[in-house]
Amino acid sequence: MGRYGQIMQFLLAQREHCGSEQEFRQFLLREIRRFIKDVREYDIIVSLLPESLYMRPEEGVITAKIM
Repeated sequence: MGRYGQIMQFLLAQREHCGSEQEFRQFLLREIRRFIKDVREYDIIVSLLPESLYMRPEEGVITAKIM
C-alpha cells in the first residue's frame, strides 16, 4: 500500500465497516463527493470526473478517478 495523506488514511480505516470491496468503493465515492462539497465553504474547488469517463477493464466496474 502506498503512502497516503491523512484524509485517505482516515477513509481506509473505515474499510472494516464495509462488507465488501464494492461497498467500500461506494463508501469512498460517497464521502469524497461530500468532501468536495464541504471544502467549497473554504473556497477550495475540487472536481471529479464523471464515472462514465473512467473504467477499469479488468474489473468491469465503473469507478471514479480523483485528479
